[in-house]
Amino acid sequence: MRCAHLGSLQPRTGNHADITSIPGVLGANNCLDIESNGQSLAASDDMLLLRALFGLTDTAVTDNALGAPPQARSDWATIRIYLNGTCQLGLA
Repeated sequence: MRCAHLGSLQPRTGNHADITSIPGVLGANNCLDIESNGQSLAASDDMLLLRALFGLTDTAVTDNALGAPPQARSDWATIRIYLNGTCQLGLA
């Protein structure tokens, strides 16, 4: 996943000085299967990640962005906990 075009954006809160450090952390922690359905896809996982990084919350993150069932994480609360804990994003 490349985020070169997002280099000027800053996370709202969290452990990273700038957004360009996030892809390395995500790859190192193997946390790109955000909803945990066994697939890491741009149409679902990357969409969830981008929405969260842009500061969206609740159903604004998950609506029409979840991958195929079964999903271990299918709501904002569990996705946020996952991104903060496993991926070290520090989302509000």
